Amino acid sequence: MKTKKSLISIITLCAALSLTACNGSGSATTESSQKTQTEATTEAADNSNTKLDDLYQQENQIFSDHQEVWNKVFGMMNKSSADPNGDYADYLAGTVESNKESFTDDELKTLNDDIETIRQIEKQIDEIENKNAGSESTDQNDSSEEITPFKSFSGKDLDGNSVDESLFSNNAVTVVNFWFTGCKPCVAELSKLNELNDAIKSMGGEVVGINTETFDGNEDAIKEAAAILDSQGAKYRNISIDSDSSIGKYASDIMAFPTTILVDRNGNIVGEPMLGGIDSFPLLAVPMFVLSGIIMARGGISRKLFDVFAYFMGKRTAGMPCAVVVTCLFYGAISGSAPATVAAVGSMTIPILMEMGYDKKFSTALVAVAGGLGVIIPPSIPFIMYGMASGASVSDLFIAGIIPGVMIGGLLMVYAIYYCKKHGEDQEKKLAMVGKLHDKGLLRVLKDSAFALLSPVIILGCIYTGVASPTEAAVISVFYALIISLFVYKSIKIREIWTIMVEAIRTYAPILFILAASIAFSRVLTLMQVPQEISVWILAHFTNKIVLLLVLNVFLLIVGMVMDTTPAILILTPILLPIVEAVGIHPIHFGIIMVVNLAIGFVTPPIGVNLFVASSLTDVPVMEIAKKAMPMILYFFAALLIVTFVPAVSLALL
Repeated sequence: MKTKKSLISIITLCAALSLTACNGSGSATTESSQKTQTEATTEAADNSNTKLDDLYQQENQIFSDHQEVWNKVFGMMNKSSADPNGDYADYLAGTVESNKESFTDDELKTLNDDIETIRQIEKQIDEIENKNAGSESTDQNDSSEEITPFKSFSGKDLDGNSVDESLFSNNAVTVVNFWFTGCKPCVAELSKLNELNDAIKSMGGEVVGINTETFDGNEDAIKEAAAILDSQGAKYRNISIDSDSSIGKYASDIMAFPTTILVDRNGNIVGEPMLGGIDSFPLLAVPMFVLSGIIMARGGISRKLFDVFAYFMGKRTAGMPCAVVVTCLFYGAISGSAPATVAAVGSMTIPILMEMGYDKKFSTALVAVAGGLGVIIPPSIPFIMYGMASGASVSDLFIAGIIPGVMIGGLLMVYAIYYCKKHGEDQEKKLAMVGKLHDKGLLRVLKDSAFALLSPVIILGCIYTGVASPTEAAVISVFYALIISLFVYKSIKIREIWTIMVEAIRTYAPILFILAASIAFSRVLTLMQVPQEISVWILAHFTNKIVLLLVLNVFLLIVGMVMDTTPAILILTPILLPIVEAVGIHPIHFGIIMVVNLAIGFVTPPIGVNLFVASSLTDVPVMEIAKKAMPMILYFFAALLIVTFVPAVSLALL
């Protein structure tokens, strides 16, 4: 039912935009009185639409004001059994009543008060809609056409078979992809769209392509498009349409290709095109943290951090490996990325550890596992992704990640101490290396490293004091890294900035496409009510909270082995979050559980991104690193169990 309201709001917005864009031509013989009447009718309709939109906004504001408790309600809804023509307030009240044991007394009071307010709003909506029903009967078809270009849809597939608007009514959701033959990115994604079509067909969905060069039955263009589709293994339907039709005019206005949209059973466009999914202010933090991490790596900031920790810890048992772990903790608080932490810290510390006599495989595995702390210690790119997918506060997620990150770092240092006591250390080499730092003196070491140590303080301080949002803090970190590297440490030259920018673009560009596709796919899943169905199945089979959490942990560990963190979070969060909320798990707590699970995936084959990054630094085979990392992964797993079953570890600072 919430989806229903969102769709109505979207339709209203689309109608307003369509009215703005239309040129509205009329007959030259139209009488003045008819024109006046039409204008009056249009004005009245506009006023009604405005009132309806205001009322829907009021309802949305109610949900927003008490978002946490309403999200619990929405997660409990069985939307497939809902009557779309029934009373919305009664439906909400029935859902709350049947699950009242899941809410506190205060939550129940809030929900019941909100439902009564919604009931009054719904009455006003019904009055306006009933009033408009009689006056708009003659203009209903035209209005529908203004709302969506897919009304009165007609065309032919590339084999010449006729297609009409029943295409959409027969599907739970239709994914429409606009492309043209000469567009390389368009052609490159055809095979992926075919995989998507295969995936959603069993769930009542379909992918449909519209090639803009095949308009008006252009036979040469149709043959060329068919040949390209065949070469890419794309078997889903592609349709040729008339250029002067409403959908033809819509396609002609598209400025960026490929563009993918979702269409519901009624021919209404749902949400924004696929690229709209990456048009997000919080998401801007990701490329900024990527760029900042690269600048700091080039600027030698990781070495400055290591020198400080080596000065204080180096002489103790496993002091240098522990200094590596702490350096990963601090660098993770700068870059927000696990692979970036491994690359920056590993390229500098692994040769130092090997020079002091530590085993090459152990040194490589230690950095690979400790690099996973980069996504747990704030700021964290996966936390930003989870916040975007769940609606949870990114700042709260950052705060919640501090204690788990420090705890995991502490456990890794415990293992390092055990390893060094068992296998021994070359004390002479170790003391010689540390002695060089002590010869500089504490003040000199601190002076050299002061600006590096201030990096996480400035970034996180801006966020937690309210000076800047996470996105704004990411931009601050970029300029801070540039200023320190260029003018203080003088470790990079101005002419190198272009190379750094190119490297950042190459790093982020694949993430960008993953984000766009993942968001589009998550919308498809939501429209087809897959999350609700999975929630019902899991809750029916796993009613015990402890068992449920263990099952989800195993599932997420497996996912982390075979899927990258970003798409995993964006696709799975809408599915799993309602499930855990239904059993009383806080969204922030679950966010930490999910990220810690996926962080383990960074060091577990076959994907194991950290393993591949570390292997590229030392030429140690990935599986050899994985074997050496296994005891450390077990410590990581122990921390996961603590995080899962002791919520206070994550929520203590909130």
